[in-house]
Amino acid sequence: MIHKFSIALILIDMAWIVYSSLEYRRINLLLILSLVLLAAIYYITTAYISKSMVRKRKKDSLFLYKCGYISNKTELKAGVLSIDEENIDFFIRQSDFGNIKSVLSIKKDDIDSYSIKKVDDYHMGIEFFLKDDDKTIKFTSKKIKDEEENIKKALGW
Repeated sequence: MIHKFSIALILIDMAWIVYSSLEYRRINLLLILSLVLLAAIYYITTAYISKSMVRKRKKDSLFLYKCGYISNKTELKAGVLSIDEENIDFFIRQSDFGNIKSVLSIKKDDIDSYSIKKVDDYHMGIEFFLKDDDKTIKFTSKKIKDEEENIKKALGW
């Protein structure tokens, strides 16, 4: 599988080859700019996820919020947090266009409490504490504090 950054670099390299091989410089410059723009659009759209993408997949969501998921101390994934009647899910964008996948799904009954605070050294966010073990699940967002009432309604607390 080719990484999306590699595809963007290949498009830029193709633009340079076209520019250097043809003799009409203005047309070549337009071709290069269009290929570079295409590479940038491809790179951005493969990482972007919107609430409407999740809403199409989960029509019964009570709460949708764009945030990051801290899966371990070194990895942060951008996506959408979804809370429905039974589950808390976190969706990210797959590498191809238009598809999303759930990387985390937790039953609402398994959650003991939550806290909106600084979740690590650098990020403000929300932390869910699980009942069964000492495990916590952390999501980052600067403005999650403004959504606390909506979170309580979605969780039924």
